[in-house]
Amino acid sequence: MDRIGAREARLKFADVLNRAAFAKNRIVFTKNGKDVAALVPIEDLHALEGLEDRADSAAARRILASNPRTRKLVDVIGEDTEARTAARKRVASHR
Repeated sequence: MDRIGAREARLKFADVLNRAAFAKNRIVFTKNGKDVAALVPIEDLHALEGLEDRADSAAARRILASNPRTRKLVDVIGEDTEARTAARKRVASHR
């Protein structure tokens, strides 16, 4: 992993971008000697987003499983559809 100061990165942006995009280097930008940001190949970003999505899904499943009052969306939609059908029948029978 390479480190580069923000000022130098501005001067060499095309080179820094090419190192990340084509050489698959991860580049950390520093400012006043501190790490402040990173430039990574797009494949690394996609992998990170995939990990985050899986973690979010797992957390959502744990939350849903821990709440006995939680219902599945398909059940709620089904109930809504049944209620609408019943309401339509009631309206039609009063005409």
